[in-house]
Amino acid sequence: PQRDHQSKNWLLRASLLNLSFLDEEFIMLDDDNRPIKKISIDYFISKEGHYNAYYFYDLLNWHSSCSSYDKGQHNTQKILSDKNYELLSYSSHAPQIVNKTIFSQVIEEFFDIGLKTSIDEWSIYFNYAISKYPYLFHKKIFQTLNWPALPTDWIYQYEPESYSFENYYSDSYIKEGENLDGLKYFKENYSIEKKLQVKEQQYLPHRMTNMVFLQYQHELARQNKIMGCLKFETEALNCYLFSVPMHVITMTSSQFRLVMNCKVINKTQQRQKIDIYYLINGESRHSIPVDISDVSYYDSIIELPILTHGLRCKTYNIQLDIKINDKALYAECSPYKIKLSNYHNSSQIKLSKIMNKKMLNNIVLSDTIKRNPQRIIKDFIIEIPLFGSMVRKIHRWLFSNIRKFKNNR
Repeated sequence: PQRDHQSKNWLLRASLLNLSFLDEEFIMLDDDNRPIKKISIDYFISKEGHYNAYYFYDLLNWHSSCSSYDKGQHNTQKILSDKNYELLSYSSHAPQIVNKTIFSQVIEEFFDIGLKTSIDEWSIYFNYAISKYPYLFHKKIFQTLNWPALPTDWIYQYEPESYSFENYYSDSYIKEGENLDGLKYFKENYSIEKKLQVKEQQYLPHRMTNMVFLQYQHELARQNKIMGCLKFETEALNCYLFSVPMHVITMTSSQFRLVMNCKVINKTQQRQKIDIYYLINGESRHSIPVDISDVSYYDSIIELPILTHGLRCKTYNIQLDIKINDKALYAECSPYKIKLSNYHNSSQIKLSKIMNKKMLNNIVLSDTIKRNPQRIIKDFIIEIPLFGSMVRKIHRWLFSNIRKFKNNR
């Protein structure tokens, strides 16, 4: 049968045990793992003699469902959970040290499962090994630059404090005659510092959108602005969505991940193809597939990415709908509507009307400090227009005198 990328990787890793020269401890890696500094043995084995195991996500929090990798993450979580093993994801595109004896046990226990089901070979190994031999391992947050390659792939759960390897995608680098853009954002001669700056710029609007919602959702709950059950009922199946906010605040050139609980009653008990999608001002946009197998009941947490690229600084109407076998149920007549307020930066958000001042300050400070510390005062001025003229004069006088003081020292 035709296998996806993760299934092929599982067979490839399992075949390593056929190598007669394989040591008891070996480094397993991919061909796109590029070191960005000198790597010592301490990266793989701690000074105390523990194997370092680098994770980047909790499998229980992985809700994406668009790729074969996503599918492998979900399968891995279920398989490990059924066996009461730990549930972290270790496939962060960097070399890791592997113990041959433990790896042999993993292959023996999971080989047949991997033939039938797409699983993540890195996460299977480390979660099994750490669950069985916790005293041998030291779990650490991953140190891989450019993982993910794009901020639209997923939201960071754990962010590296330092970097040792780069996840190298040739498609991320411009070639001769090409220009830098959102998909090709590196040049081969970029230093690590320059690459970090590029990644920081990429992630800023996404971080801000996520931060605003994390602050705002408490106010939404307080005002009871979370929708009840969204019902999509047909002769073949009933689909229900929960935990949908009535209002979303976003930044331009970002992506908001609408996290929902999805429950499906499959009346036919046959495989069904469902797509959950959204419309903006009546125009169909992004969708995510939900694979309903031949079971009568399906229950999962899903993420529907809402893209704001190209949206202006204004309020839009979003409608949620589903497609069954590519046929829309409600389309532009969907009764389930979300108000989306899009902004170019946090200083434009009049959050004082919908959130308390402390929340407002947290968001404005987090945004401006990423760009320039002096912007903190300037952006705060925008939020208090009645006093803007006075504060602006004080701001100019303050910085003018600071410069004079420095020059006279």
